[in-house]
Amino acid sequence: MSQYFPDGLTTQTLIDFYGNIRRALEVDDNTPDGQPKPYEVRENGDFRKMAQDLEEQLDVRKAQYKKIEW
Repeated sequence: MSQYFPDGLTTQTLIDFYGNIRRALEVDDNTPDGQPKPYEVRENGDFRKMAQDLEEQLDVRKAQYKKIEW
């Protein structure tokens, strides 16, 4: 599947992982200017790569999920 996620995970697990990335991004984006971002999603490219890998797998599985707007 990808370097981040082993094969055999359920679709719901992938949706949950993806949702956690989306929620972390929302927390970062809503952190007031001048304060440190708790997750640094935009600063760490691995988050975007993980999200892309999850999107690819979720699309293959024809799963319903809300895509991240980067």
